[in-house]
This record gives sequence, structure tokens and C-alpha cells, in this order.
Amino acid sequence: MRTTLLAAVLAVVAGRANAQSPPYAPELLAVAARDPGAGVAAPTARSIGLGGVHLVTGSAEDAWWNPAGLVFGAQTDVVIAAGPSWYSRTEPSTTPSREFGDTDPTTGFASSSPDVAAVSFAAVAIRERRWGFGAFFDASTRYEHAFETAQALVGQLPGTGVFDGEQLYAAGQARVAQSVNRFGGSVALASTNRRVSVGGAALLAHATYSAGATLSGPYQASGRFPNGAGGMAIDPRGVVSEDAQIDADGWNLGWVLSIAAKPAQSTTLYGRWQHDPSVDYTMRDVVTMSGPRIDLIPAGFTSSGQLQLPTSWSAGLTIVGHGTTFASELTHTTYSQFFPSADLAGFQASDAYEVRTGVEQRVATDAGAVLIRGGFAVGQGYTATAPIVFASTLSTPFPPRDSIQQLAAGFGYERSRAALDLGVSHGNGQTRILIDVRVRFSESRP
Repeated sequence: MRTTLLAAVLAVVAGRANAQSPPYAPELLAVAARDPGAGVAAPTARSIGLGGVHLVTGSAEDAWWNPAGLVFGAQTDVVIAAGPSWYSRTEPSTTPSREFGDTDPTTGFASSSPDVAAVSFAAVAIRERRWGFGAFFDASTRYEHAFETAQALVGQLPGTGVFDGEQLYAAGQARVAQSVNRFGGSVALASTNRRVSVGGAALLAHATYSAGATLSGPYQASGRFPNGAGGMAIDPRGVVSEDAQIDADGWNLGWVLSIAAKPAQSTTLYGRWQHDPSVDYTMRDVVTMSGPRIDLIPAGFTSSGQLQLPTSWSAGLTIVGHGTTFASELTHTTYSQFFPSADLAGFQASDAYEVRTGVEQRVATDAGAVLIRGGFAVGQGYTATAPIVFASTLSTPFPPRDSIQQLAAGFGYERSRAALDLGVSHGNGQTRILIDVRVRFSESRP
């Protein structure tokens, strides 16, 4: 009789599993993948030291950043930049669940350990009086990060029929990595008086994006059979592991269009539109378990779609006078199109405005010139978030969007036709250090 009752209980459990639970790992996956990466990353030590703003003074980096500015520089010059980029942020200390969290996840955040990635940039430009050509390689959009969350209640069902209830607990491991390598060429043409120029760049981008979340922990269903009638006590238990992963790896075309104007010899105004491509992604959610199946255990799924790299437009100015250069720019970036929100548990990034401002002071010496730089960047938060409900009473955005706040400094030394620059920026859990080398091969023709 005891064996017959146990078999009946397990049959009921198996039958109830036809109404399977939605997956739980996409919640943690969305938290890990909430940052779509910088839409406009500073590619050189000079721009980093200025708070991320780009000086439109005709240097080779304009081949990528502002092709229209190519006509304002030396006839031929080269820039090469490289350095480390550290990435960290605050993460939830316990495994998040928007429906069944046993604690308020918005108050349980802790700073994660920084992870480091290498970034680099190179460009060359060739010019005559009214035209310019450039080529570039940009690997400045790159980061990777991993963190863990402590075990927490992520699912529960009230008792019905033979069960008093079901509970699922899970600890989490999450990771994310992104890189965008751009290879391209650009062209610029100026008016006869060189006061106005237009330019464009075509690029081939190789984008990789990988984010994953793994949940593992115990589950149980408790009750009596028949329910409440003093029959045999049951307590089927097991361990479940759920792994959700989104991967994108592809090549596609993008472009940059820009215009620059010099209302005065010391002042340059510019506008820029950058369109980065989309890449195909695949997403999978795989569940493994040991023990009897209960309703809380999801079935997993697979899906596919496209990730749209952030597109941006910028407007700014550069003013040069008496050894001091001032630059400021406003950038709007469409982060909201990056995430496949239907797959990422409804999490969605937000479009954002950002202001970058920097000052460079040139100090002449007998052997050359020393350049001192400083700058800052402020902007709206853009990382993905979604309303989260805990204790069935409160709904609040999770994780909260942090506003952009960065400080930067840099130094440079010029001698003859060569320059060496160092730039450092810090803010929002990110620290970047770049060194670049610049060489001019000949001066502009009159």
C-alpha cells in the first residue's frame, strides 16, 4: 500500500508538470547583460584626458571620429593608441527574482571585483589642401565582467490538491563580454576657402557579444496524500540547474557622416552621425535536474534575433587660442534598440544624452611643448532595467540606472613632428588608461 501511494503521488507530480513554469535564469541574465557598451568610446589618450571629448583639429583620429575634420591637419600623420580598461559595477548580492524574491533586491547591492580588457586604436590620414583620406582600426569598445549571487528563494507555488507548497532556491553565476572591432576608410572635401567641409567613413565591424547566467540550487514539494487526511507524508526533493546564454558574433557594415565649419580661424563647429550595424544572436535556456519533477521547474527554450549596436549623433565645438584649447560636445545615443527585451525578461535599455567637456593647455619649452589636459563627462543613465515586485507590495526599477559621471586627466609631450600622450579616466566603476604615439610626416601645403 505504501508503494502504491508513493507511485500515485509521483504520478500527480508528473501530471502537474505539464503546466511548466517560466524560466528563472533570464532575470539574472538580464542583470548581467544590462550594459550595451559605450556607443561613443574615446579612442585615444588625448580624447580620454579631455573627458572623452574629441578635438576636431585635423589629427588622424578624425578619420574615425569626424571625417570632415581631416582637411584641417598635416599632410600625412599617424596615431596609435593602446592600454587597459578596468570594468566593475554594483551587482545584486542575492539571486534576483521579480516575482518570488524573499528579500528586497534593490537594497542588496555590492561592488564587484574589476575585470580588465585591452583596448586599442590606430589611424592614418593623407591630405592635400581641400581633400583628405584616412584609414582606421578601432577596438576601443570592449569590456568583460563576471560576478556571483548568493542563494535565494526564486520560485514558490501555494499548495493545491495533494501539496502544501513548492519552493525553489538558487545561487547564481553570471558573466558578460563584448567587443567591437571596426575597420574602415574615410574621405573629406572642403570648400574653396576651407571654412566648411563634409566627410564620411565606411566601416566593416566585427561584433561579439556573450552573456550568460547559471542558476543552481535545491527544490522541494511538501504535503500529505491524501491532502490533510493523515495519510503518508511526502517530501520529494531534488536539485535543478538552469543555464541561459545569449551569443552574437558577426560582421556587418556601418558608417559615419559629419560636417565641420570654421566661422573663425580659432573656432570649429561640427556635427556627426554614427550608425553601427546589427548582428544576429542566438539564445538558449537549458534545464537539468535530479529528482522528481514539480511545477516550478521550467522546460527551457531557444530563440534568435538581432542585436542592434548603439547609434549616436553628436554636435560640438573646439576653440583654440593662446595655447589653450577648449572643447565640448553633446551626444545622443540610442541604447534602447540593443537588447531583445522579449527574451531578456522585459528588461530594456534607455536612450541617453551625454555632455563631455575638456581643456588642454600647451606650455612651450626649449625642447618642445608639454600639454596638460583635464575633463569630465555627465549624462543620463542608459543601462537596462525593468520593474521588479517583491513582497507583493512594492514595484521599483531593478537594477537602478546609474547616471554617467566621469573625471579625466592627461598629459602630452610634443617634440618636432612626434608626440607622446597619456590619458586616464575614472567613473561609474570604470577606469581606462591609454598611451598614444603621434607622428606627422609633413606639413600641410598652403
